[in-house]
Amino acid sequence: MTHYAMVIDTRTCIGCTDCVDACRMENNVPEGLCYDWVVEITKGKYPHLETEFRSERCNHCSNATCVTACPTGASQYWNGSN
Repeated sequence: MTHYAMVIDTRTCIGCTDCVDACRMENNVPEGLCYDWVVEITKGKYPHLETEFRSERCNHCSNATCVTACPTGASQYWNGSN
């Protein structure tokens, strides 16, 4: 049996939350709940700071709008052979 996963390339994620909005609309997610969210992590000491955006999600959809809505291609499906 094939097992799929979703991966996010944190090097290309810009933190736009299009994935969050698409998921919320597609799945009629009630206000206050989310199946997808974006975490912003800043590391380092000024002036040498690095910010990483990490999209975290439930991974339940077989045809996920969070993947198709991503403007940079950071969100992808992974089937073990990619």
